[in-house]
Amino acid sequence: MQDLWNIALKDRIISRISRFLGNNTYLVGGCVRDLLMNKPSKDYDIVTFTDVWALAQKVASHLEAKAFWMDKSRQIARIAFPSPTDLPASGRPSVLIDISAPKGPDIVSDLKGRDITVNAMALDLLNKELIDPLKGVEDLKAGIIRITSEGSIVSDPLRILRCLRFAAMFCFNIETHTLDLLKQYASDIETVSPERIKQELMSAIDCSNGSRMFYLMEEIGLIDILFPQYRDAHGMSQGRHHKWPLLKHVLLTTSEIDSLIEHREEYLPGIGDYLSEEIEYGITRAGLLRLAAFLHDIGKPETKTKDLYGNVHFYGHTHQGTVIASNICKKLKFSTKSIRTVEKIVETHMRLLDLSTTAGQCQITDRAIYRLLSQARGIVPEMLLHAIADATATGKDPAYTGSRACIETIVSKVWNYYICETKKMTPLINGYDVMQTLGCPPGPQVGMYLRMVEEARAEGIVLSRDDAVCYLHTIKDGR
Repeated sequence: MQDLWNIALKDRIISRISRFLGNNTYLVGGCVRDLLMNKPSKDYDIVTFTDVWALAQKVASHLEAKAFWMDKSRQIARIAFPSPTDLPASGRPSVLIDISAPKGPDIVSDLKGRDITVNAMALDLLNKELIDPLKGVEDLKAGIIRITSEGSIVSDPLRILRCLRFAAMFCFNIETHTLDLLKQYASDIETVSPERIKQELMSAIDCSNGSRMFYLMEEIGLIDILFPQYRDAHGMSQGRHHKWPLLKHVLLTTSEIDSLIEHREEYLPGIGDYLSEEIEYGITRAGLLRLAAFLHDIGKPETKTKDLYGNVHFYGHTHQGTVIASNICKKLKFSTKSIRTVEKIVETHMRLLDLSTTAGQCQITDRAIYRLLSQARGIVPEMLLHAIADATATGKDPAYTGSRACIETIVSKVWNYYICETKKMTPLINGYDVMQTLGCPPGPQVGMYLRMVEEARAEGIVLSRDDAVCYLHTIKDGR
């Protein structure tokens, strides 16, 4: 216990506020778990049997921050402020401190009402005591997720997703009885608000092994409940182009995305921290890429057909999948930018495969690259990584066109072009230049001519503004 107390006082937040955590006030939940795992924490939960608001104001004042009521009726106050790091203020992750009244007559009762045993521990800094009524330390050491009680799930079915999230994040096993309860109550997740489901789901998949969340959801039947479009996908054959049934292919794609994100510099040199960019609060490009990888073929069950020879086809599945993915994201209350990001990844997921099957020996022209990049504007790295993952998850022989080896060749060329050329480019001419040169009115035609100029530029036909104007005259004269 002495070691844990010393670890706690080395924490940059706890060390600053420990003087206020006196009698009948405890650190609880995830931050205690993180201390025991020697992991940094951004969220600190405090339970106090004293005046919640008075303590919140003292802590906030000391941290030069402000306290506000998260839920005054339940006596939960929050303090949010930038992490005390050497980063500039705009780049610091937020630290959250929640101070709340106990949910029970004593701290043990409060802990027993929490979700899982590894989150049901408290640290009494004043008495240097770890309070662990449900043997959370033992489960932490054994790598086990165990629900505190059946009533915990009944009272808040979101805890079904939380159990899976912690199992995925920590690579823990779910205890057998807990797994049975999760399966038994899985359908109750439909009573939970979409915003809370989104938060748990994205927290789970936006980590290094996020794909495991989808496998766990499949194990307890949650995919069929939250994504009913995949209900018929478990054993659905995808024809001669795929080795695996549809849902297995989708899950394998998410696994490949995990690996590609980890080794992204090998495939997209110079990508840096691009995938860590937050599209909305707490949701990164990496998380949205994993979600899109899971959703990329969700249009297939509705578009499956067979021809006269018994061959399976999924004509229009990309368009249908884009619509379905968009509707799912809207239902879960994603931001407009997040929705568009997922839409575009799903919408463009076949483009590289289509190019590989039309280009000889997996070759691709600069004009084709320019068109591809125009279609994928805003999600180019995501599109390229997804193409590799999708190709791998088909199980194709490496010798076939459209296999991973072929797609990697095209990805390398597209990425080099993107880095060396497209990112540096600013348009040589604008819409006004087109209208002046060709004497055409504003409208869709202006955009078409601008694209034609940029495609010619990609092929090296147009190199300067004067070249672009001459090229427009060529188009005008029909030469």
